[in-house]
Amino acid sequence: MGVSTLTNGNLKMMNGSELYDYYASFANAGTISFPRWNANLRNSNFDWWDLAVQNGFTQNHNVSIASGTEKLQSYLSVGYYDEKGAVKGYDYTRYNARLTQVYKPFKWLQVKPAVVGSYRHVKNREYSTTAMYSNFPWDSPYDSAGNLVGHRSSRWVNSAGTNYLYDLQWDHSENKNYELMGNLDFEAKLTNWLTFSSVNSYRYNTYSASGYSDPRSNSALNVKGRLTDYRDEYARRYTNQMFTVNKTWDRHVLYAVAGYEFNDYYAKTLDVYGTGFIPGFEVLDVVAKPERTKGNINEWAVQSYLSKANYTYDNRYLLEASLRRDGASNFGDNAKYGNFFSLSAGWNINKERWFNADWVNILKLRASYGSAGNRPNTLYPQYSLYSVSTAASYNEDPGALISQIGNKDLTWERTYTTGVGVDAAFSATG
Repeated sequence: MGVSTLTNGNLKMMNGSELYDYYASFANAGTISFPRWNANLRNSNFDWWDLAVQNGFTQNHNVSIASGTEKLQSYLSVGYYDEKGAVKGYDYTRYNARLTQVYKPFKWLQVKPAVVGSYRHVKNREYSTTAMYSNFPWDSPYDSAGNLVGHRSSRWVNSAGTNYLYDLQWDHSENKNYELMGNLDFEAKLTNWLTFSSVNSYRYNTYSASGYSDPRSNSALNVKGRLTDYRDEYARRYTNQMFTVNKTWDRHVLYAVAGYEFNDYYAKTLDVYGTGFIPGFEVLDVVAKPERTKGNINEWAVQSYLSKANYTYDNRYLLEASLRRDGASNFGDNAKYGNFFSLSAGWNINKERWFNADWVNILKLRASYGSAGNRPNTLYPQYSLYSVSTAASYNEDPGALISQIGNKDLTWERTYTTGVGVDAAFSATG
């Protein structure tokens, strides 16, 4: 648990008396034409800073349980976090849970499932930090009877100003976020030198945000109220299947991997504004005018077949080779896949029997050659695309304008690199 406060640092706000004396010190003070401009303003002293701040309170609680046997180990944790902001009107809550296990049904097999989930909720009716500094201490948000003063009040010195507390009677927003992640990984030791490992995960996230601006509030007075609704969701899948060889015999060492990898992503958003409604209603069905309607869907996928081998003889001669084939959804059918490779060799000269220089710790000659690929930043460069928007409409009839010429032959950007080098390390001798 903890307490937080908002600080001004070295900045100090003027009170009513100080602000009046400051204006009165101007050489042209006689031309000041504020409403109510008189010495009585020295006695008007509303503290907008004190109105908006409070002692923020944070609490964070976590409980975890761990248990296990030779075959099964489990871990469960749950958490709760709550924050009342140091600026009034901001509340943040989070719940989270995690469950992980390691299950060994056989000596050669290990299964590792995991589930993680969280829920976040923000309620926002936050007081204005701008008004802390910009509003005059001469202007109070309340009248003498304790009622809220409306916007552009003749009671205020700044009669063109707005009273944000008047809007906060009704205006508010909130957002919610749900997230779920799951893993199912396992490893099988098929022989003393061959292992198969599998990594599989799924992640889903959904986010929603809504806003209510009352027809009587300053922010939505000109449109007779505004409702906003935003939805976003995405899902991501990942899998990696890999065979690993790790074998040593006599003076030979071989390490090699071969496998498959897949990763895809899907996202959908919806963003809607509506205006004109009777105060108090908070669903878009009641609006008189759909002010804005936007939405989109994005998808992509990549997959790879990969292999790599590393061979060492007597820690003197080293060879390494890799080959992979990558495919991506943002290439056309004519060039969706690309093949990439690398070759390298090394010679530890200082390991040779005939090498007889004790003051040389490392002397290695190496060379390499290979290729790498890059894919476009845009998701659909292979397609000819049309933009359907208000800019393409005519006389309120929908229209479309071409925004991209597709290239089905667009292929991977290939980079080839060559490297030659010497690694050396020496020690001082007496």
